[in-house]
Amino acid sequence: MGKWRNILIICLLVGAFAKGAAQTATPAHDLSIRHNLIYDATGTFPNIGFEYNLDDYWSLGMNAGLKPWPRFFPWDLDNTTNTRHQRHFLVAPELRYYLGGTPFMGHFVGSDLIYSHYNVGNYKFPFGLYPALQTERWQGDFAGLGVFYGYAWRLARHWSLEAEAGIGLGWAGLKRYKCEHCGTQIGGYTNKLGVIPKLGLNIAYNTGKIGQMDEPVAPLAPAEPTEPQKPVEVTAPEPFAPEEPVKPATLGDKIAESIPWVLSMDEYRPVEELPFPGKDSILYVHFELDRHRLLRDFPTNPAELKVYPANGVILDSIVILTRLLNASPDNEMKLIQIVGMASIDGPYPHNVELGKNRAKALKDYVQNETGLDDDHFETCGKGEAWDWFRNQLERLQGTGGSGLSAADVDELLSILDTVPDPDQRERLIKSNRRRYAILRDSILADQRNSGYIRMYFSRSPEVQAEVERTSAKEVAERNEACLAAWKEQQAAYENYLEQQRAYEAACKQYEEDLKHYEAAKAEYEEQYKEYLQAMERYRKWRRVNRK
Repeated sequence: MGKWRNILIICLLVGAFAKGAAQTATPAHDLSIRHNLIYDATGTFPNIGFEYNLDDYWSLGMNAGLKPWPRFFPWDLDNTTNTRHQRHFLVAPELRYYLGGTPFMGHFVGSDLIYSHYNVGNYKFPFGLYPALQTERWQGDFAGLGVFYGYAWRLARHWSLEAEAGIGLGWAGLKRYKCEHCGTQIGGYTNKLGVIPKLGLNIAYNTGKIGQMDEPVAPLAPAEPTEPQKPVEVTAPEPFAPEEPVKPATLGDKIAESIPWVLSMDEYRPVEELPFPGKDSILYVHFELDRHRLLRDFPTNPAELKVYPANGVILDSIVILTRLLNASPDNEMKLIQIVGMASIDGPYPHNVELGKNRAKALKDYVQNETGLDDDHFETCGKGEAWDWFRNQLERLQGTGGSGLSAADVDELLSILDTVPDPDQRERLIKSNRRRYAILRDSILADQRNSGYIRMYFSRSPEVQAEVERTSAKEVAERNEACLAAWKEQQAAYENYLEQQRAYEAACKQYEEDLKHYEAAKAEYEEQYKEYLQAMERYRKWRRVNRK
């Protein structure tokens, strides 16, 4: 008996594994309880079967029957005239497949594992099986595997009728007895091949509605998130700059429009901060070589006179302009800036002193001719004009010019950058005679023997007051209107920035929503596949139900 119990346990484990392997997603699982009427015809009572659908095609079940009394009726105790003897216990887990895809309805096939303990004698099996049992009694165990086919009809809301037939094949272990109900053992088998038929006419009750299906409802697709609308871009307004009062066109203003070295005091810059002189912004006065004496008829060289006028012309223009501005009721000469220079030729201390003396000589001449006091002059002796010399070289850097190559210019700038002593610089520059000859005739010509002048004028207090009285109100009104328009533009721009920040936040939220949407869409697609499968099952049910 121990071996057969092990076989029964294996059968139950195999059935449980089949359930796990066949199970798929299905809307609901129902339980069917059945009773075999043909089994009743053998006197086997009680007998019962259970079936549990795994999905629309597969189900797992268990059948069991018990006949503890030897004859058909339990109260039949006659063993003299009715020697028929048949007692047994049977259990059979099974796996079914419904061909129509509707649980507990239509055609089905299946397989079951069979275990039975029996005690049989004077019993005639159908189909001529086991003829010895008509004169002997066998007692033992049977285990095997069966296959079957059947069909189920729907009778009512929860009831159905099943018909099935099949065959089982297995091994039996038994003991043989001569007497149908007693006697001594006459033999037996340990592994006898046996065949057992299976017939069933089952009345079944299902916990669900057999064959009743509601049309599946398609799942709702998730709504795709709306991408945020980018705001219309607004350009930030330029910083607000109030309008200044319009300056009246005085005599000084008219002179300054045509003569670049005459300027208003509004444009004043100290001598130390003056830009490097150029031919358009500086009035030049020339001196003899290594001298600080100021001559009206210098220079006398015709070549130089083609570039610069004689000093007398320059000095007369200074005196005339000074007198004109001082005589004007609207203007006065405010300041004359004078710079004395020397070239880089010669000893450095000597050239520093030479530049100061040239500035003083030029100041003394203009002061004597115009009568201006010292407060109207600002003088400076620049000495050797190394900064001016560097500026002129930098203008030629990379391209060359004035007879110098780009390599010459780079080498000269390197000397200025690496040699701090001005006399040593001069010696290195003069060491290349070809290059120095070019410098002497071109760049150094403007620095040698030179001084230059700038003149500044101012408006009279009365004119300045009139400017403030006549234009302040009109300018204020215009400024107020411009400021209001600017504030409106600024508010629009700030509103745009706020919308832009909200748009960026909405974009981040949209990305998050899109991720959730993609996940929901994947879930929806899976549900929609299940819906299509359910719809196909529903159509099959409709076809079966119409029959």
